[in-house]
Amino acid sequence: MVDTKITLLFAASALVLAGCAGGADRASEQQVVNEEGEVVEICRIEKPTGSHIGRRVCRTPEEMEANREAAEGELDRQRRGDNYQNW
Repeated sequence: MVDTKITLLFAASALVLAGCAGGADRASEQQVVNEEGEVVEICRIEKPTGSHIGRRVCRTPEEMEANREAAEGELDRQRRGDNYQNW
């Protein structure tokens, strides 16, 4: 009886630790390079808002830079309080 409780305790602990370690892959990126050694695509796991299921998304370095600049511009606009949008 005591051995069963200890086994269940260790199993539950392992599951909790495995769940905590699962978030580390969000920050990992994988680069796809061509024969010349140039980065062609950057792939990473992204979790859409409202979902716990990640999906692999690949973009070119130019797309990554454009997305970063657009996000920074949007943050700057919100910090200034400029809520007007050109529709």
